[in-house]
Amino acid sequence: TGVEGLIAAAQSRLGCPYVRGAKGPNSFVCSGFVYWCLKEMGLKVKRRTSAGYAEEEDWTKITRMSELQPGDLVFFRTGDNENINCVCIYMGANRMIYPSTSKQAVIVTEINSYWTNAFQWARRVF
Repeated sequence: TGVEGLIAAAQSRLGCPYVRGAKGPNSFVCSGFVYWCLKEMGLKVKRRTSAGYAEEEDWTKITRMSELQPGDLVFFRTGDNENINCVCIYMGANRMIYPSTSKQAVIVTEINSYWTNAFQWARRVF
């Protein structure tokens, strides 16, 4: 399915370096990571910022973390940013994958209280 393919594409990039502005295939910023993964699935998407993808009205908006499903794009406002500045791909089992600025690589992470507090909404692409 689209969800399984999206997660497989994302996992194939584990360990690739975080590079500001990069959109793959060997280095990424979070919005570039989503762009690359969606294109790998054959979707015709424009390259956008995290906030730009958050506003994509063709994808169902999910407003509660408890309703997340694998493959959902999850949007966060981290640090003292006023706007959405981070997008991750939800993998299920309370885990998500994204290029981390602190780890400087694509990683899988648990959704902890930091992420819960930064959560804005999600979008269901598939």
